[in-house]
Amino acid sequence: MNVNLAVKIASRSLLLIGDKPLSNFNEESDKANIVNLLYETTLLSLISSYPWNFCTSKRELNKETATPIIDWQYQYKLPTDFVILKSCTAGLNYEIISDDLLLCDHPSLYITYIRRPDESYFQPWFTECFEYLLASKISVLVTEKAQVGELMFGIYQKLYSQAISTDGKQVPNPSMAHRPLVNCVG
Repeated sequence: MNVNLAVKIASRSLLLIGDKPLSNFNEESDKANIVNLLYETTLLSLISSYPWNFCTSKRELNKETATPIIDWQYQYKLPTDFVILKSCTAGLNYEIISDDLLLCDHPSLYITYIRRPDESYFQPWFTECFEYLLASKISVLVTEKAQVGELMFGIYQKLYSQAISTDGKQVPNPSMAHRPLVNCVG
């Protein structure tokens, strides 16, 4: 976590609900405690809600020396920034246990996964979307006004749709990238 950028994001969320910004997550205030408790879980929830291109990473995993006790031949340590698995060379024959180990029968393993990136890698449209989602979650606890949370959540929903659309434009549509029948006609 990039603490300085995280505090700026959290501060903008507070400003959206009409409160004052934070100087840091450790300041002695109820709002700092609330934001500190909700920041990471809210972020991970948003990251895992869609396969964001800027959160996608590919990696070859190193095989652990320990052998799984039952069912599988190999175990691999998942990356520390791992959030959700998109695909792996083991196909559908794997199991993830204890949030940090992947078990399978393949002697080498490549994965494509959603990672928890540092805040400095957030795209502007994602950051704005996250700020409104965080504002919707902290608003009732900080302002004690449910209407503010509902308003923030409504704006978040619109921004979320726009963010998905923008993210989808970051890579070509795979069905359109390779068109041998169309290309041979013209």
